[in-house]
Amino acid sequence: MNHNVRYHSLGVNYFIALALLASLLGGCQMLEPVSLSKQAQINEEEQQLDQMLLQEDQARLRTIDMHLTLAEQAVEELRLTTPTQGSALHHYKAILRLQNNHSQAIKGMSDIIDQYLSWALTHIEDDQYSAARRLLDKAYLVDPLAPEVAAMAERLEISRQTKTEIIVLPDWILSEQQEIETSVPEYVLSYFQDIAAEIQKKQAAITLYSKHDAQGRWLYRHINEHSENRVSAILKRDTPTRIELHYQPQSDQPQSDQPQNEQPQNNARPLQQGESGPK
Repeated sequence: MNHNVRYHSLGVNYFIALALLASLLGGCQMLEPVSLSKQAQINEEEQQLDQMLLQEDQARLRTIDMHLTLAEQAVEELRLTTPTQGSALHHYKAILRLQNNHSQAIKGMSDIIDQYLSWALTHIEDDQYSAARRLLDKAYLVDPLAPEVAAMAERLEISRQTKTEIIVLPDWILSEQQEIETSVPEYVLSYFQDIAAEIQKKQAAITLYSKHDAQGRWLYRHINEHSENRVSAILKRDTPTRIELHYQPQSDQPQSDQPQNEQPQNNARPLQQGESGPK
């Protein structure tokens, strides 16, 4: 009797084990299609995302090309920083917001600065300091930290403080120029001595304007011979023959110390109409 119960119990356990195994196998067969369907959905979502990103990138590139074309047109029309919404600067900045390392936009902004500095330098050389200041302000709009703009601003301030004195050489001095000088009249020597002293006193740089190179070299040689230190000079061809002294006024020597009606004691002053020099 005990043997029959044991065999019966073993049989039941066997059938239960088979049922459990069949159930597990069936579950695996049902899970596999579900996993494949989920992966397909993930792949589809990734493809859609890639497509969306590609479209956004293409749209960004089209926008950059549009701004670049508009910037180039604005440069041709000299709309560099104004009007605010239609200037080359506006379009270059828009490009850099979309792509911060865009080489053409970076170069375009640098070119705007260079153009303003070129115009400013021309005005500085023409003593038009207010106009030069306005151009530098526009350059600062492009890049407030640009070192070249700061350097030009410093040059502007120095030029504001620099004075220019012009000495037109009279004919009775120029007529003494000789290819081979044997002796120089005393009044000619005295004339150049006075000019050299004035240059030395004001620590001036000079620009010599002469009809031809030989005349310019003759003038410079005589001025330099009578100077304690070598004179810094630029030689240019122009008429009338003249000497320009460029210097910064001494702060410890106020200009008001000299009476308004007092003429400087300088024999090198330009002759007035009707005057004649020594014979």
